[in-house]
Amino acid sequence: MQEAELKLQETMVNAGIPLAARPSNGDPVGTYFAPCNYDVRTNTRSYATTAYYLPIKDRPNLTVLVAARVNRILPSSESGSVFTAERVEFEYDGKVYIVRAKREIILSAGALKTPQLLELSGIGNPNVLRKIGIPTKVDLPGVGRNVQEHMTVAVSFELRNDVKFDTYDILADPDVLKKHVDLYRAGAGLFTTNVTGFTFATLHQITPRADEIIKAAEDKIMKNAASYPPGLLEQYKISLDRLRNSAGCEIIIFPGMMTPYPRPAEKGKRYVSMVVALNHTFSRGTIHSVSSDPAVNPEFDPHYLEEEIDLQVWVEMVKFTRNLKNVSPLKDMITKEYNPGPDIQTDEEIAAWIKTVMSTTWHTASSCSMLPQENGGVVDPQLKVYGTEKLRVVDLSVVPLHFAAHTQAMVYGIAEQAADIIKGKFQPQVAAAAA
Repeated sequence: MQEAELKLQETMVNAGIPLAARPSNGDPVGTYFAPCNYDVRTNTRSYATTAYYLPIKDRPNLTVLVAARVNRILPSSESGSVFTAERVEFEYDGKVYIVRAKREIILSAGALKTPQLLELSGIGNPNVLRKIGIPTKVDLPGVGRNVQEHMTVAVSFELRNDVKFDTYDILADPDVLKKHVDLYRAGAGLFTTNVTGFTFATLHQITPRADEIIKAAEDKIMKNAASYPPGLLEQYKISLDRLRNSAGCEIIIFPGMMTPYPRPAEKGKRYVSMVVALNHTFSRGTIHSVSSDPAVNPEFDPHYLEEEIDLQVWVEMVKFTRNLKNVSPLKDMITKEYNPGPDIQTDEEIAAWIKTVMSTTWHTASSCSMLPQENGGVVDPQLKVYGTEKLRVVDLSVVPLHFAAHTQAMVYGIAEQAADIIKGKFQPQVAAAAA
């Protein structure tokens, strides 16, 4: 870790965000440095393959087939009153195969593809299935709905030439790049570093307009309550409470230029960016099949910023982040705010800039939510798909209400708990007590 990163954290504290008390133990409220998935023995990334797969890859009862596309799940009977999952059709090397499950089938295709595979199997909203010519086998309207995402923009500041801070910008120089590639082989240099500075704040810590924004959103929600699909009003009430009391406003320190708009990075200059992440959104997207051909990707319509409160909160977060240029020690490290820059000042201009530069974080969730079926749910607390037997979903699509955290650890947690559920070892009372 570089000294400059400590100064950036100090800036957050001076801006009114305290150090997080227990960032690795369920209480990330505040600013802190997070550990990275970095194996210091090999100087490589530690992830699902290295941590879960490689240690057991030689088990005789495990076969992993890569570059195989699943087409659909097939029931034991086409005429049965219950969809009992029995077989999986998939394509590999240009040929179509069918594999039979002895016990059950676990669908873990991720929030983008899991709803498509259910729909291709005849499980979903009959109106969606009718459009693509697939007979309805299980009427389950919640498939592909309630989609939620984390989004980001970045405020970038230009560093003074005399500030010691090796940012990723220096890798634009081919000679410097080669130097750090060589350093990496020795376990040093920029390629052994990662983003580690995180801040999670409440809306009240970010803006004096918090109560005003929340009140306006609550009034609108209650006015439109009768028009919402089943279960959404209950979600919105929780979301309002999270805006009042939870730390869903995230700022990430990135050592370099992150959003080169409206001005691209200048050659030879260094930057520090504050990534402003919107985590608790009210807008809800959809993911649905548009063809019965499994090779055709589903349509992902995120409905970004459809609910105005999402944009209002984001604008306030950007304003807070831009003001950090006036807080020490950051103000002594930079020459100016580089992006969005001086031409973007009003709330309307900030909102337009956000819409231009915003990006997904690829944290897509909730497309097969664990909710009561009557409230748009797709899976029950045992991860079983409603209206089916021997079929579970185990991925981020089951999360009913998105959380303010990066998703990797949650996905691992879902998978490990699913393993206990499947083996009959999960004890809800023990888990609740531990929480």
